[in-house]
Amino acid sequence: MIYITSKRNGFYRCGVAHSEHTTAWADDHFSPEQLAILEAEPMLIVTRDNPQAQSQQAAEQQIAALKAALVDAQQRNDALSAELEAANARVAELTANSPTPEPVTDKAKAKGNTKDKAVKPTGE
Repeated sequence: MIYITSKRNGFYRCGVAHSEHTTAWADDHFSPEQLAILEAEPMLIVTRDNPQAQSQQAAEQQIAALKAALVDAQQRNDALSAELEAANARVAELTANSPTPEPVTDKAKAKGNTKDKAVKPTGE
């Protein structure tokens, strides 16, 4: 942005009657030649935004947004970790309370004493 303040209200330069009150203009409103004329005019006070300051401000805003997102992600991670820990505790509890199946040995398979026999369909 370009800011122009006239020392006398209505001072005319580069096709504009300038005001005693600061007026903001887009960077591309004046040609480089017009801008040089305006800046050289002792009746006008011409200032510009510092693009580096704008970049710094934008960077600081982005950093703040990223920090907030990181805090949210950490809180969500903590909640999910607590859920996982509770689920693992429940699995351990259920596993500890269930009877341990007996291993099937080759001897038991040979005798046909296994609990995992396939059931033959009837009616065929």
